[in-house]
Amino acid sequence: GALVSGSIASGFGTIATAANVEMIVSLSNDSPDSTVVNVDDTDETDGIDLLRFDIEAEGSDLVINDIPVLLTVEQPTVTDDVDFITNSLILTVNGKDYSETVTTSAGSVATVTFDDLDITVQEGEEVTFTVSADINDTQASEFIDGDTLKAELTTAIVNDIDADDAEGDS
Repeated sequence: GALVSGSIASGFGTIATAANVEMIVSLSNDSPDSTVVNVDDTDETDGIDLLRFDIEAEGSDLVINDIPVLLTVEQPTVTDDVDFITNSLILTVNGKDYSETVTTSAGSVATVTFDDLDITVQEGEEVTFTVSADINDTQASEFIDGDTLKAELTTAIVNDIDADDAEGDS
């Protein structure tokens, strides 16, 4: 199996040119804990939740355009490419799925950006986002038991979320 986990650096982003407008990003109370996932030898293991986070809008409605997610893979003996474990990352919000292909070249760390989302978070509202992955089968990929896959929103990643307030300010 593979160990999967998610984390987030709690904090907020302030819309640069607007007064008293904040986007507050926090780890959801029901974000999954680190867990071992039993992965099939011949078929993908779909929809493994890695991370749940909330975005709250204060001072204005916000339109979320892009959300980057940092993925990290570690192995017990060596470090391998992120796309050895997953080729597909899914962001779910308000019952709608957004999918991004994961491709890396010799990279144990990758930033996957969900772009052109156009998701509105109304002022005073908190919206939950779920990041999940389709885990590759072990026979066709190059990962082994004990590999880890972590999804996180670091402070730098949170600062790279692209959002606009009601006035169109980024």
